Amino acid sequence: ETSAITENLLVINPKIHNSTKEMFKLLEVWKGKNKFDSLNQQNHFWNVFIENNPKIEEFYNQIAEEYEINLSGSGSSMFIKYKDRVEIDNVIKKIPTNWRLFFCKPLQYSPICYIK
Repeated sequence: ETSAITENLLVINPKIHNSTKEMFKLLEVWKGKNKFDSLNQQNHFWNVFIENNPKIEEFYNQIAEEYEINLSGSGSSMFIKYKDRVEIDNVIKKIPTNWRLFFCKPLQYSPICYIK
C-alpha cells in the first residue's frame, strides 16, 4: 500500500521526446551490460534516461544531492516534492530556460469516481 502524497509537486518537462518502447529496449540492454550495478529504486528507467540524455544528466547531478528528483514513468517528465515555494526556488534557477515547469498539488481522490 502506498501513502498519499501530501506535498506540492514541481513537474519538470525537458521537452524531449522519449519513446516508451525504446526505453524498455534500452533498459534490457543496460541490465545486460550492468549485471552488478543496481537500478535506481525510485524508477528503473533513471539509469537509461540519464545515460542517453547529457542535459538531463547535467541537471540531475546539479540537484540530486539536495533534492529527491523523481522520474515519471519511462520519462521524460520529472518531479520534485516540496512543502513551500521558497524551498524549491533554488531548483527553479537551475532548470534550463527552454524546459517547461508546472506547480501542482496532488489529488487525494479520483475526480472521475463521482461521474454517473
